Amino acid sequence: MIRLIVAVDNKNGIANENGIPWNLSSEKKYYRDKIKSAEILMGAGVYKELKQPANAHKNFVLTHKFVDKPGFYKVSNTKIFFEEHKDVWVIGGQSVYDLSIELADEIYITRIDQDFKCTKFFPEIDSKFQLVSRSPKFIENNIDFYYEVYKKIDR
Repeated sequence: MIRLIVAVDNKNGIANENGIPWNLSSEKKYYRDKIKSAEILMGAGVYKELKQPANAHKNFVLTHKFVDKPGFYKVSNTKIFFEEHKDVWVIGGQSVYDLSIELADEIYITRIDQDFKCTKFFPEIDSKFQLVSRSPKFIENNIDFYYEVYKKIDR
């Protein structure tokens, strides 16, 4: 199963030039709990921010550059990668989401009800996906947010 996981502000923003602009510890825990179950795929920007792998499974980095941190593995071609890896969490950034959203089976979104003036964005979810669950509203650090899960519709 290919799953995307992301937190977005109310403009679908995911980050700015300094990374993720919000700090929600409960959202970080939700994220870590979800991705611990499988391999993950990330882009070079996310890789640069991480000091160690995001979970105990293989952590793959979509890049044409050198990957030199222990526990991370370079990927150059998403088509080949997704043919060989069937249980994956895609954790960003923007270009990796853009390349993988069409292949996703599920999308896990934390919706943050604020504009953080992001410069990087998550792609629009099209009609191939259906909202299957939404949490109640949470408030942390004076920020309202909730969790959504979308599943690809079988056609």
